[in-house]
Amino acid sequence: LKLLFDTGTSKSVLYDINQIGGESILNKKNSSKIIAKGAINKIEVIKYTSDSISSKIFKSKLQQLLIVNNQNQVTCNQKLNYDGILGIDSFEYSDKPLYLNYQNNTFSFVESFNSNDFTEINSKFSRSKIYLEMKVNNESNYFLLDTGADAFILLEKDFKDRLPNSSIETLIG
Repeated sequence: LKLLFDTGTSKSVLYDINQIGGESILNKKNSSKIIAKGAINKIEVIKYTSDSISSKIFKSKLQQLLIVNNQNQVTCNQKLNYDGILGIDSFEYSDKPLYLNYQNNTFSFVESFNSNDFTEINSKFSRSKIYLEMKVNNESNYFLLDTGADAFILLEKDFKDRLPNSSIETLIG
């Protein structure tokens, strides 16, 4: 499977149940149909709890996945080149630090952690989301770390609430 790692997504999602064995793996103990709020609209998904999920970099037991079994419910302006989304829930209980290497476009767990090799930054973990402290015009605030976003987005209302003494033109222009 090719999955997009998205720290802004709280639950992992697969786009086709056939990717993990088809409907024969579902039963009343491990799955149920629910309505989930997507980025644009509400859609029907299967909430599935797997016995385990693993890859080269992580292992998880009793992992919950949302499965979008009807692609007609999903509206997207571009063709997706991945089979689902690996949300932050897959790493929430890891006992090792997760290393994001943007230069090489990779991520991995740090086996032997040496704090001298890294720069510590203020951050918060809340409701399965990672927030990093940033300064804008000398005002500190916390912003969502979203590895699945392909652009920097700051809503105008959010901006005015968080940084009342700044203007959007100051940042963009």
